Amino acid sequence: MMGGLHDYLTAATYDDMSTVIDNFNLAAKRISPVLENFSSYKIDRIDYCINFDLRDFMEKCNPELIINLIKRGNIPAFFKEYTKYNETAHRTQSMPDSFYLINNSVHINCYSKYIQLQELSRQKIQYGELPIPQTTLDAAYNIIRFEVQYKWFKLYSLSRKMKSVTGHEFRKYEDLLSHSSCREAVTQYFYKTIIAGDWWTLKEAVGIITSKNYNCQKKARLIKVLKMVNHFRSVEKAKENCQDSELRIFHQTLNDLSEININPVTIPKEYGIKHIPNLLCAYFEQTQKEKGVFS
Repeated sequence: MMGGLHDYLTAATYDDMSTVIDNFNLAAKRISPVLENFSSYKIDRIDYCINFDLRDFMEKCNPELIINLIKRGNIPAFFKEYTKYNETAHRTQSMPDSFYLINNSVHINCYSKYIQLQELSRQKIQYGELPIPQTTLDAAYNIIRFEVQYKWFKLYSLSRKMKSVTGHEFRKYEDLLSHSSCREAVTQYFYKTIIAGDWWTLKEAVGIITSKNYNCQKKARLIKVLKMVNHFRSVEKAKENCQDSELRIFHQTLNDLSEININPVTIPKEYGIKHIPNLLCAYFEQTQKEKGVFS
């Protein structure tokens, strides 16, 4: 809001900071002379994010299907999936429409903007406010947002690291809110969770592996892990069924699959789709063609 953005979809970038700072200082002065200016405050949290518009990557888009594939990804070490008590089921459950992972310093959330805004609109109506315009909901339908939230512990650690590397006093806004910092955070956690490589059906992925000039043992190992993930319906659950040396081999196989552009999560037959490109790679390719700026 401070950046002058009111459409619920557009994410503010470092380029908007001058507007944010000016608006904050004006609002603070209007509220009370006791409030200091923007530079007097510390940053306790930063949300780095990227919006994927599915229409840019595939002809048939169904956000619910994409979220389903994303939820079958990996949960990195020291993270756990956020759960909430379901009064109907009488047990805690993960968020049905998002892949939301947390620890004390970083939260990772990948979700459908359309579903999120639908829920927000319902809440606004309950509080007697105007609902979100239908035009905004329609515009959000094909948007998948990947968001990395850095909490205070992560920001403190990162600021100390930046200061030691650069040798100068840490520049709170320039260093943390730059386009490069956003790209680095999003890329790092995207590949830790959703993993590199395109999504394929199991049949297509096996076909790619068998076409490679690998020995029989390596082909069998790659196909075995694909079938494991397919059977357990997620990378995380397949990983939980590996022990000791099996786990090391499992992780190595995930890297090997990524090198040949295969995501270990395979597309169910009922989707009727053989191939879905890796969202992050497709986004970077698209922005490079358009000579745009990462945001």
